[in-house]
Amino acid sequence: MTNLPVQVVKIDRSFTAPIGEDTPAGKRALKGVRGIVPLVSALGLPTVAEGIETSEQADLLLKVGCTYFQRYLFGRPEPLP
Repeated sequence: MTNLPVQVVKIDRSFTAPIGEDTPAGKRALKGVRGIVPLVSALGLPTVAEGIETSEQADLLLKVGCTYFQRYLFGRPEPLP
């Protein structure tokens, strides 16, 4: 196996944005993340889910095993000092 200089795997907002919607796209997005997270975990790496805007998204992603979350639900970006 090749060693890669990877410390974390980010799950792009395009995957996470539809999660929580009662639509086919929302169901596909959650199914996709359910496939990604165990694979990344098996490699011993944490996941960062981007674009989390609602507590429902965070709850669903937490249930599938996402390690970390980013976006406005948790805090607005701060300007550089």
